[in-house]
Amino acid sequence: LDLPMGSDDEPGVVLEGQVADRDADWHLAQIRLGGGGTIWIRDGGDQPGETVRVRVLARDVSLSVAPHDDTSILNRLRVQVTDVAADPDEAMSLVRLSSGEDVLIARITRRSVAHLQLEPGKALWAQLKSAAIVR
Repeated sequence: LDLPMGSDDEPGVVLEGQVADRDADWHLAQIRLGGGGTIWIRDGGDQPGETVRVRVLARDVSLSVAPHDDTSILNRLRVQVTDVAADPDEAMSLVRLSSGEDVLIARITRRSVAHLQLEPGKALWAQLKSAAIVR
């Protein structure tokens, strides 16, 4: 699995999107991603319509077979598994996911891969615990 790398050589991706909305009460900005999904991130002061790049590390992506509203994780994207690969840590796997045109990487345990029966083509929900604008 050929992976983009984030900070400190951690696997991750950088997604491009546009600021769709800003919520001054919560200090959040809604980003419309190129693949069609939207996520909320800390408001960096960018104006609606501006293009931004958002970094998502693989460790900050969890996977679920159904969407959940009973969680602190606000950002959920409909995804499809495109590849599952070994991680340097024997307990972990790297899962490449597609969300429209966007690609995400999740770093989860091999046990979770087996439990969720992950294989290419499986539809899931990616839950993004954290994302940050890249300047």
